[in-house]
Amino acid sequence: WRSTTDLLGVSKEANKEVFDQRDQAMVEYFSRMGPLQPMERRLRDALVAACSHATAPLRVSDLVNTDAALKEAWLEAKNRWITMTPPLEVSFSRWVELRVSDEVKVLREPYVVLNRKRGPPPAAAGALPAAKAPRINGGPVRAGPSSFGGVRSSKPIGSRPIGAPGR
Repeated sequence: WRSTTDLLGVSKEANKEVFDQRDQAMVEYFSRMGPLQPMERRLRDALVAACSHATAPLRVSDLVNTDAALKEAWLEAKNRWITMTPPLEVSFSRWVELRVSDEVKVLREPYVVLNRKRGPPPAAAGALPAAKAPRINGGPVRAGPSSFGGVRSSKPIGSRPIGAPGR
């Protein structure tokens, strides 16, 4: 069971609507901007420099939090956008996608998650139950005297390791 509200009691539909509105505002604003502004060029340069040191793809948040020049450039840009009238809330990864996608790519790995739990899938119509797996060293089972004078426990023929002395 999954909750349809977040921790603040806001429905997921309302959250999605707010997210979609914020994204639409970013798309509209940046599509009207034309070439990168000086502040954006500093941010792009800091991003490219930070990425050039990486040997593998990094999480956006890790990159921003570990590179001081990038963090400073991002906070400057973010503060400028949020103090505009009306304020513009910009996510770093979305800014990268909208403004510098020719130089830096935000990767989104496809993951699949079930929205609700359910039992195992129903068997196909007319399907037979799974067959019992055959014995690896199948064959008749024999019983006989053991070297201790008693009766040896049942054991399949051919169960001796290859190259073991016979009896």
